[in-house]
Amino acid sequence: MDPHTLVELMVSVGNRYTIDVHDFRALTLKLIVLSVKYVSKNTLWASRFGEAHVHWELVNGIGNRNLLGGCTEWLTMLSFCKWDDLGKHDSAIQVSLPPLHKLKCNMRECGLDTGGPDMWTITCRVYIILLLQGLQVTHTLEVMTCALFKRNTHTGCMQLLASQAQHLFTPQQYEESLNFVLDHCVVESKTLDQTLALSQAAVQERSLSLKMSRMSVIQGRPRLRDRISSVLRTEERKAQVCQSVRVLVGGR
Repeated sequence: MDPHTLVELMVSVGNRYTIDVHDFRALTLKLIVLSVKYVSKNTLWASRFGEAHVHWELVNGIGNRNLLGGCTEWLTMLSFCKWDDLGKHDSAIQVSLPPLHKLKCNMRECGLDTGGPDMWTITCRVYIILLLQGLQVTHTLEVMTCALFKRNTHTGCMQLLASQAQHLFTPQQYEESLNFVLDHCVVESKTLDQTLALSQAAVQERSLSLKMSRMSVIQGRPRLRDRISSVLRTEERKAQVCQSVRVLVGGR
């Protein structure tokens, strides 16, 4: 999915659920909060966004689905989210956030550790993917990791899910880890803002071009009687008419 399509989708979903769409960082986090499982969306929303409006009846009516869509939509949106500075929090994460710490350890054991500074970014993306409801997790993880490592990661992804299933945590622990992830999420909102501006400019340009085209057609198409009158007024046309009359009269 290209950035223009993603931005249009995010704005469309935000408007559908009456979410403020003017801040792309906030919109990104809100779409995540309203799409996760194992935690209370209402509690998480209230703690993060206070009295910010959302149409809860519509949100609760989607059942086991999420707000954004499937693998392509989520991976595209998460590609604009980064967590580059979590290395300095390793000790705190190990002590206070066991779901996040265990996930990072499992990814290393399953051969899904990049070994670089972007490892926390990959770990946080995976953590969010594991919490999203109505998503084909195995497929989504494979698509993301295959693109990252440039190799088949099916076995590693299956091992990761099996390892995760052996360690269950409380809703509070999941919520605390998710809050931490969202707190430190850096969204490339400027890029999304620019993409939206370009999309809106393109729409306005197409609309203006269509209006100008319609005006040209209307203004350039005279009425039939006006066309006849204007043609008959010309000296050349009068001469042609006179000649035709002489031929007819002579023929009789």
